[in-house]
Amino acid sequence: MNSLLKSFRSINLSRIRQFHSSTTLKSTQFYPINDDVFGLNDEQKQLRQIVFNFVQKELAPKAKQIDQENDFKDMAIL
Repeated sequence: MNSLLKSFRSINLSRIRQFHSSTTLKSTQFYPINDDVFGLNDEQKQLRQIVFNFVQKELAPKAKQIDQENDFKDMAIL
């Protein structure tokens, strides 16, 4: 157990930063969805595509900025 703790402590900060940046990148990516698997009709597929495009264009850049700055400036005060 001591050797495990020693090896864990030997991880340097740059490796932690590397890991964080790679996981942040992965979280902003998306997985393609096969609409046929879910039995969507043409109208539902079109709606899903419109919503997906909107989110990628309007929300994804804001989410990326919030993640990078670790701050959500437009959050309403409760």
